[in-house]
Amino acid sequence: MKLFLIPFIVFFYSTAYAQNPLQNFEAIIGGEWWLGDDSFQTFEWGVGELSVRATGYLVLEGKAVKNSEGEWFYHPGDKKIRGFFTAQNMPITFFDYETTFDEDGNMINTIVGYGSNSVRLTYHETWEFISENTFNWTLSSIEEDGSFKLIIKDTHNRK
Repeated sequence: MKLFLIPFIVFFYSTAYAQNPLQNFEAIIGGEWWLGDDSFQTFEWGVGELSVRATGYLVLEGKAVKNSEGEWFYHPGDKKIRGFFTAQNMPITFFDYETTFDEDGNMINTIVGYGSNSVRLTYHETWEFISENTFNWTLSSIEEDGSFKLIIKDTHNRK
């Protein structure tokens, strides 16, 4: 009996581990996600769907100019989804993400950001998916007492 139990446990563990912890990102893969008419982001799978690459663009004089890029991945040691992003021409130039998804598939991010003066700022960000091509985006600062102070709330639409 023990001989049969060991292969079953190994199979079960392998199957559970094989499930992609980044699968919820599937909702944003493909297309251009526009915020108004002057900025958009693109999202694509990294190799083997082990990461998600994001690139941000500003539209200046009719041309898309890259202003941010980064990647989310599942950190096996931390057992968390992490992300690191860099940006230019923004008050924050480095973003350190910790990401979760709620039971409805909405993305919840805790972000530590650093500007050019190395000041550390913390944010709470949510992406509430309204439809296949729309999500509401909310960005709040995390105050010293742990409360959230709304910075911006807007809608992204996929084109």
